[in-house]
Amino acid sequence: MFRNKKQTVDFSAAPRYAVLPEYGLGEDQVRERQENGYANFDAAIKTKSVPRIIASHLMTLFNLVNIIIAFALIYVGSYKNLAFLLVITANVLIGVVQEIRAKRATDKLSFVSKSKVRVVRSGETVSVGAEELLLDDVAAFKSGDQICADCVVLAGECEVNESFVTGESDAVFKRAGDVLLAGSFVTSGECRARADKIADQTYISSISRSAKKLKTSGSVLMRSFKRLISVISAVIFPLGALLFFDQYRITGSFDSAVVSTSASLLAMIPQGLVLLTSSALALSVIRLSRRKVLVKDLYSVEMLARVDTVCLDKTGTLTEGRLNVEGVVKLDEESEPEKLLALLAGTLGGDNATMEAVARAFPGGGSDVLITKVPFSSKTKWSGCAFKNAGSVILGAAEYIMPQNAAVLEKVREYAAENRVLLLCTSTDTSLAPGSLPQGLEPAALVLLRDSIRREAPGLIKYLVSQDVCVRIISGDNPMTVASIARACGVPDAEKYIDCSTLKTDEEVAEAADRYAVFGRVTPFQKKVLIQSLKAKGRTVAMTGDGVNDVLAMKESDCSVAMGGGTDAACSVATLVLLKSDFDSLPHVINEGRRSVNNIQRSASFFLSKTIYATLIAFLLLLLHRMFPLQPIQMSLISFACIGFPSVVLAFEPNHDRIKGNFLRNVLVKALPGGVTVALATVLCISINGIAALFEKTDILRWAAVTADPPELATMVLYVMGFVSYLVLVSVCRHPTLIDKALLVLVALAFIGGVLIFGGILEIAPLSLPQIIATALICAAAAPVLTLLMLLVRKTKRKEE
Repeated sequence: MFRNKKQTVDFSAAPRYAVLPEYGLGEDQVRERQENGYANFDAAIKTKSVPRIIASHLMTLFNLVNIIIAFALIYVGSYKNLAFLLVITANVLIGVVQEIRAKRATDKLSFVSKSKVRVVRSGETVSVGAEELLLDDVAAFKSGDQICADCVVLAGECEVNESFVTGESDAVFKRAGDVLLAGSFVTSGECRARADKIADQTYISSISRSAKKLKTSGSVLMRSFKRLISVISAVIFPLGALLFFDQYRITGSFDSAVVSTSASLLAMIPQGLVLLTSSALALSVIRLSRRKVLVKDLYSVEMLARVDTVCLDKTGTLTEGRLNVEGVVKLDEESEPEKLLALLAGTLGGDNATMEAVARAFPGGGSDVLITKVPFSSKTKWSGCAFKNAGSVILGAAEYIMPQNAAVLEKVREYAAENRVLLLCTSTDTSLAPGSLPQGLEPAALVLLRDSIRREAPGLIKYLVSQDVCVRIISGDNPMTVASIARACGVPDAEKYIDCSTLKTDEEVAEAADRYAVFGRVTPFQKKVLIQSLKAKGRTVAMTGDGVNDVLAMKESDCSVAMGGGTDAACSVATLVLLKSDFDSLPHVINEGRRSVNNIQRSASFFLSKTIYATLIAFLLLLLHRMFPLQPIQMSLISFACIGFPSVVLAFEPNHDRIKGNFLRNVLVKALPGGVTVALATVLCISINGIAALFEKTDILRWAAVTADPPELATMVLYVMGFVSYLVLVSVCRHPTLIDKALLVLVALAFIGGVLIFGGILEIAPLSLPQIIATALICAAAAPVLTLLMLLVRKTKRKEE
C-alpha cells in the first residue's frame, strides 16, 4: 500500500538503486518505495478551490461597507430599506458562478495521460498506473507511449517528440545514457529507462512550480474599481460618522439619523457599477462559450481587448504540429519520384512525421516485392527500402546521404530557407542494412516539406496587424524554420529573427525583445524574460501557447491564451482557453472585450455621477446643518430608473471601437458635469425652507417664499434628482440610435410609473402648486448649468489632447 501520495515527500532522502534493465526493482525495493511514498504522484497545477473562490468574492472592502450599513438598518428595524442588498448578492453570485464554471471546465482538460505504464519488476514486465511508477523503476517504452517521469535510458534506442516540453518540433534521438523528459512522446523505437526524477521533481514540475506564484490581476477595470472603492471607503467612514452626529443633532432621533445617514452613504457607493460590469462581462463569457472559448475569469476578456502586443508560439499554435509535402523537385528527368515516394511510404507506413506527410501526399503505395526495409533513425537521418524491381529507394538528409555531392547540396540550400528539404535517391544495389547505404546511389528528387500552418493563422495575423497590434513569434524551434512559418503567415518583419541560444544573459534577451520579430531556440525562462521586457516598455502583452515550455511566459503576460489540445499546465495558467484549438474565435474575443469595456466606460459615468453628487451633497449638508431628506428606498428609484436600467441597456449595445485613454479618468470627466449639477440642484431644493425664511423678511420677495415639510421636501428632492439624472442620460445619448431613443422613452415611463405605482412604499407626498412651480424652476435652471459644465469639460479635454 502507498503512503499518502499527495503529501510532501523528501526524495533527496531516498536511497538510489543501480537497477538492471532486464530485472528492475526487486520485491523488497518496491515495498520500501511504496511504504515511503516515493511514487509518481500527480504534481500538476491545481485550480482554485470552491471555498476559496467564494471567499474571494465575499471578502471585499466593497461588501464590508455595504454589510455595515445593512446591519445598521436592521438594528433600527428599517427592513424595507435593505433592497440594495439584492444588488450586492447578484454581483457576488455572478462572479462566483462564472469562476466555478470555468474551474470545472478547466479541471476536465487533462494532458498528462492517466494510462498505464509498463515497468520491469523482479524480471517481470507488469502494467501499473502512471501515479504508481516508483523512483528507480525500469519503464519499458515503445512507439506511441507518453513519458510520465524524467527517465534515463538504460537500453535500446528511440525517437521522442519533446515539442510540448521544449518547443522543438523535430524528433530527438535517444540512446543509452540520454534523458527522456516527462510529457514527451515516443515516436519510434523501443527502450527501457530508469525513472530518475518523478512527481514534483521533474522538469515539467520545476516550470509548473514557478507558474504557481500568484500574480496580481492586470485588469484596468478591476484596478480602477479597487482604487475607487478605496477612496470612497476612506471618505465614507469619517464622513458617515460626522453626518450621523449632525443628523442626530438635527432630529434628536437615533433611528431617523441612521436611516438618513444610510441613504446618503449608499448613494455614494456605486453598487450597480460593479454589478453592471460583472453582468456585461458575464454576457461576453456566455457569448464566447458558444464559440468554444473558455473564459477563466470575468476580466480576461477585457485584458485581451487591451493588448497591443501578441506573442505567438509556433509549434501547435501557428502550426498544427504536423508536416506537409510542399513539392517535389526532380533532379533526374527520367525518374518518377511520385511513384517511388508512394511505394516507400506504403511500405514503411507512418513510422514518423515525415513518412506520414509523404503517405498523405502520395497515397496508394505500390506493388513490388520487398527485400528489406530500414526505418528512419535520427542517428543516420535516413530511411529506405530495397525492392526486387525498383531497387533501393532512400529518403533522408542530403548531408548524410551524399555529403560529397556539392551540386546536390547547393540545390538543397536553394530551398532550405523556406522548407525542410529531403533527398530521394535510388540504386540498383539492394544490399541495404541499418546504418549502411547501398552502393551507386543516384539523386532522383528533392522533397520539400513544411510545418502545416493552421488554416486560420494567416487571417489572425492580418486582423492583428490591421488593429495596430505588434506580433512576435516565440518558439523553441530552429529560428530559420520559425521565420519561414512567420513569413508564410504574414507576420511583419519576419526576416528579423534571432537564435536565442546565442543570448547568454537576461539583459541580452531584454535588448533583443524590441529589435526582432521572430525568436528561435528560446528556453522557457527566456520566454518569460521576453514577456517581462515587453511589459517593462509599457506594452500590454498577450501570450499564446500549448506546451509546458510556454507556461512561464503565459503566467507573466497580461493575458494568456491556451489551445484546448495543449498541456494541462498551459490550460491551467491560461486566462482564456480555445477549446477547439481554433484561432478563428480570437477576433471575436477581442471585439467582445471592446464592446464590454467601451460600454462599461460609457455607463459608468452614470454611477460615478451619483457618487459625486452624493458626496458633494453630504459635505454641503454638514456645512449647512440640513437634514438629508431621502430614505434608501427612495434612492432606489433613482438608482434603478435613471441609472441602473439605462446603464444595462447601453452596456450591451454593439461597440467595437479601439479602447482609448485612461478608464477612470475618462469616466470621471464624463461624470463630473452631471454630478455637480445634481448636487447644486438638490442642495438648492433642500434649502428651500431656509430660502423662504430669507424671502419672508423682504416685502418684495415674500410672495415667492415656498416652504415644505419633510415628506414634501423629500418628494421635491426626488423629482429634482430624477429630472437632472434624465438630462445626464440625454447628454450621453448625444447621437441617439433607435435603441437610444426607445431607452429615453422607457426611462421616463419607468420613473413616472414608479412614482405612481409605488407611491405608498416610496412615501411620495402630494405637492402644492407653489411647491410644483419651485421644483420646475430648479429643474429648468439645472439644464443650462449642465450644458455649460459639459462644454467646459470638453474644451479642457480637447486642449489636453
